[in-house]
Amino acid sequence: MGNVHFFPRLTEELVEKSGYKASEYELSYVSPTGDESRLALSKGRVRTASDPAEVWQLRKDGLVLEKTVIVEYPEELKGPNGVAPAGARILPCILWSNQRLTSAGVITPDELMESSRLACRFKHKFEPGSLAGDLTLETVLYVCASAPSLEPEEDILMNEPGVLLGSLERPVTIDFDGASMDFPIEEFEDLAGPLWRMQFEPWYDPREDLFSAASFVLLLNAKHPDCPKIVGGKVSNQALLQEILCEAYFLIFERVRDFHDDTAWDDMISDSNLAPDSVCSMLHWFSQRGEEPFDWSTPEGRMLSIKKIVDQSFVEGAGDE
Repeated sequence: MGNVHFFPRLTEELVEKSGYKASEYELSYVSPTGDESRLALSKGRVRTASDPAEVWQLRKDGLVLEKTVIVEYPEELKGPNGVAPAGARILPCILWSNQRLTSAGVITPDELMESSRLACRFKHKFEPGSLAGDLTLETVLYVCASAPSLEPEEDILMNEPGVLLGSLERPVTIDFDGASMDFPIEEFEDLAGPLWRMQFEPWYDPREDLFSAASFVLLLNAKHPDCPKIVGGKVSNQALLQEILCEAYFLIFERVRDFHDDTAWDDMISDSNLAPDSVCSMLHWFSQRGEEPFDWSTPEGRMLSIKKIVDQSFVEGAGDE
């Protein structure tokens, strides 16, 4: 075991010290007229893409990805206090994966400027039919070329071409089917009844039970004077509807938390052993949509995270109109 090494990896402190900055991922497509049209991206770790012109189809039009990366002080990432030898050539690249089609790849810089600072521009076209459902992107640093010789105290550093040195920023998932996550909502009529209530069906296993009316439904009382309704294409009492959805999501999260098999909760948090479109799978997807990490620790922490995500989704929806 004396010659086994654990090579240093990128840390947030090192990335910050290097002066790393990058643009957001930009998505576009080539329209039927031959023009490149920009797509709108929501915020958060799980994002949705939409076309203001409402003509883009992923399967038919494909996707163009662009991103600019600048490392002001790349030498800070090298040497005994860095992650690669001083004589090595290190570059960023973008790792992509498509879970639906079980495909993955690497995007290298399309344009590159190397001097005292490192500037990269990425532009990659995903051909029609090459993506479906989702796209996960992660900007990482890798060894492009090894150092011909090592300086003192550099023997613990990675010097193999092609080896990843760590993430420059947290991964982002673009969910092309995000609009299909419909919250099951139905109406009932009761003049003396409450504004809303949740109705749960018996669960076999939330890791397999569908996120649909077969598992639960939010019931809105159409006879209640404050019942949210769609009037002229807009939702009346929108703020109230947001609060109702927050509480409904909270009840579903807590039902998983109280499920007799404790491993269901752990699997939901880690996104493990979850069937597609299941209750746990969709709740995990929901938890990743916020701009801040989801607080799983306490009921009040979960409620606050849920509220931020629901409020954010309504803001984004209003912006798309």
